[in-house]
Amino acid sequence: MDIMRTILVLVSCYLLGSVPWGVIVGRKHGVDVLSRGSGSTGATNVYRTVGKKAAALVLVLDVVKGCAGPLIGGRLSALNPDIGAVLGGVAAIAGHCYSPFLGFKGGKGVATSAGAALVILYRFIPIGLAIFAVIAIITRYASLASLTAVTTVVGMVLFSCESFAYKAFALVAAAIIFYRHIPNIKRLMSGRENRIDPA
Repeated sequence: MDIMRTILVLVSCYLLGSVPWGVIVGRKHGVDVLSRGSGSTGATNVYRTVGKKAAALVLVLDVVKGCAGPLIGGRLSALNPDIGAVLGGVAAIAGHCYSPFLGFKGGKGVATSAGAALVILYRFIPIGLAIFAVIAIITRYASLASLTAVTTVVGMVLFSCESFAYKAFALVAAAIIFYRHIPNIKRLMSGRENRIDPA
């Protein structure tokens, strides 16, 4: 029973994370974000293709579903609360990046990861957000800002956090984000990356 409960909880976290808010909000504005801009469902592409208000809404909703993953996993699974929170967070991130509602496509996972980290690694988030803001303002590259912030937070977690589960979460979340950003990294290296410019 404990195993089944845990599986159901983690599947719920995955499905919750897979709700494609970017697509839903985009369609409310008559825009298919999957066929516009980068094709991502995240707030950055919504900002480029729909506008600031829609992007802000998507950002909040993606962060909230990221927060929900570890809260649900930590409290409702039969696992140790820390391990349940980590697995719930990873499940929500995976759902966002590989949504079954979109043929296992999705966003880059940054906002949802930030939401999960707000619950699991909350004391590191202010620094990560500050770094993201500075890099984004200076370069206008959301991808570069995201990857720099993620790398910084992971480094801080590895060197100052005692929990193995939390270190594992930081590494797995970072691996997913970097993998999802491979096209962006290639464009950054070739000077063809899209800047943060609204619709």
